[in-house]
Amino acid sequence: MSDLTTTDQEALDTLPCLLLPMADQNLLLPTVSVAEMIPYSLPSRGSRGPDWYQGEVHWRNTLIPLVCYEMINGGSYPGVASRSRIGILNTTGVSDDLPYIAILTQGIPRLAQVENAHVHEVEGVETKAYDLMHVAMAAEEAIIPDLAALERAFLELDMD
Repeated sequence: MSDLTTTDQEALDTLPCLLLPMADQNLLLPTVSVAEMIPYSLPSRGSRGPDWYQGEVHWRNTLIPLVCYEMINGGSYPGVASRSRIGILNTTGVSDDLPYIAILTQGIPRLAQVENAHVHEVEGVETKAYDLMHVAMAAEEAIIPDLAALERAFLELDMD
């Protein structure tokens, strides 16, 4: 078996990610977590569920639950801007009944090559219920969301 080449080692130390713009922060997700970014469309919503559950959006002939990340974390509704998008996220496998979940973003995401050596946890910042960690990389800060917690919150909704 051969040793890793320098290029192989660099690939292991770098993770391709997306920075998803929210109202007052960016969410940082590995690119493999984001199935697709789609233009904003008005979700279908009955009178069911809490305000953070925005309804369902149509994506590839499937209804996907749309969550407002700011609201589920106790903030206010950021509204829909001209650059708002919906991020269709691959779920973590909490339930086979929920293959995707969507979140409202406030703009177009940016690619970020996150290097292990240049990212660190920001301490002293309030971590809300659906934040996994606040991180800093280069001159930018972002939040890594707790996707499994988002999935569980949706699955626990009483929609009757």
